[in-house]
Amino acid sequence: MKVLSREGYELDTGDLVWELSRDKTVNLTWAQSSIGGALSDGFFSVISWYASNYAPGTALNVNVVFKKLITFLNIRTEVVINLSAIDLVNYRDSLSKTERYSLGTLVTLLRHWIKLEAPGVEKEVLKEISTWKEKASPKGVAVRTRCPKKGPLTQLEYEGLTVRLVQAFEDRAISLGSYVMADFLISTGRRPSQLGDLKAVDIKLPDEEVQEECGLVVLVPRKKQGGTWRSDFKAVYLTSEKAAPLLELVELNKRRFSKFWPGLSKADLDSVPLFPSWMMVRRAQDLPVAKVRGVLPRSHGHFR
Repeated sequence: MKVLSREGYELDTGDLVWELSRDKTVNLTWAQSSIGGALSDGFFSVISWYASNYAPGTALNVNVVFKKLITFLNIRTEVVINLSAIDLVNYRDSLSKTERYSLGTLVTLLRHWIKLEAPGVEKEVLKEISTWKEKASPKGVAVRTRCPKKGPLTQLEYEGLTVRLVQAFEDRAISLGSYVMADFLISTGRRPSQLGDLKAVDIKLPDEEVQEECGLVVLVPRKKQGGTWRSDFKAVYLTSEKAAPLLELVELNKRRFSKFWPGLSKADLDSVPLFPSWMMVRRAQDLPVAKVRGVLPRSHGHFR
């Protein structure tokens, strides 16, 4: 059966490896030998529902949590064909206090499973998990405690990192693309996956009334708001100093794509990735312009 992931990627539920997005792939090969019968049917039905309705990271997390449960049950049963309440009780009792943080995801998965009327999970399971009162894992501890290993960088560390980054670029130890990506991450705090989604068209000159204070506007694709790929954006404003290398990168990328495919129009070039995977681009250089024009608006060729 064919389904679409939430980010628009077509999946064949008969396959064992699903590409959910530009940078997220879920591997289900473990299920082939670990679960069977009704449980296998139910799991593939539910995980495909997750893939269609939730962010790719959520589907990946569900796969990991469910695999952990089945790995425990495989100690006694080589192939698990259904889940009972006693299976869940035994699994929960085997976990340490810290490991029980993941049970919230498992409980949510099983609630959806039963609500979707997918096979393989006994009805008593819902009654059992309804009694569980697990706390979520603590968030932001490293930041609040200013942990020197896992917490945020100090102002002095930020300044040192910036100086070393500029020096590495001046010494040609890193490329223009690497410099712009690192500088943008340091300056704005965006996630790397958001930067990987950027296209040339997202780089905008500011309105005239704010040009003195702002050198450039970058429309950064949102990741956690529930939309499809590149359906929602947040404007990030950069100074003129930060804007210059970014604009240079945009023009460099367009020139390089034009060398691969001279027939690309200005509108086509606006859709090139800001941070391309040049290895993927070079592999595709024999494709006709018409084919390239069709895939440029999508995620192909973006840095992963």
